[in-house]
Amino acid sequence: MAKKYVISIEGMHCAGCSGRVEKRLGALGCTDISVSLEAASAQVTAPDTLTAAEICSAIEMMGFSAKEA
Repeated sequence: MAKKYVISIEGMHCAGCSGRVEKRLGALGCTDISVSLEAASAQVTAPDTLTAAEICSAIEMMGFSAKEA
């Protein structure tokens, strides 16, 4: 069963940043992805095999700070 996560993301400054994060989350297998530059967060549905920590780690590897909200 898929899990829904809300991830707080610091360091996004433009639509390009949020687009890159959205693309990366999709590559991880997430669906129903909504990345908000204004709210500095992402809402995703992730497969059972993917944890919030793994999602945050992938975002942090892009140079942003991330934590489960």
